[in-house]
Amino acid sequence: MSEWIDVSQRIRPGIPVWPSDVFYAYRTTWTRGAGDSVNVGELALSTHTGTHIDAPYHFEDRGTIRNRASSPRLCLRNRAG
Repeated sequence: MSEWIDVSQRIRPGIPVWPSDVFYAYRTTWTRGAGDSVNVGELALSTHTGTHIDAPYHFEDRGTIRNRASSPRLCLRNRAG
């Protein structure tokens, strides 16, 4: 029997960030209710917000970053018990 366990963190106000890094923020910039043609928002966050997979790059100049990582390497088989 296979079961996926999602270990990702939901990005939300107050999510912990690395000391002195950019805090997550979202604000609405346009709304249909205010007469704009669309609803639009502005998002600010660090690349280190929430669950991320570029850990090797933090410590090695040639470390892997997400746009260079193979997706199959992100899914591993595990057996607990």
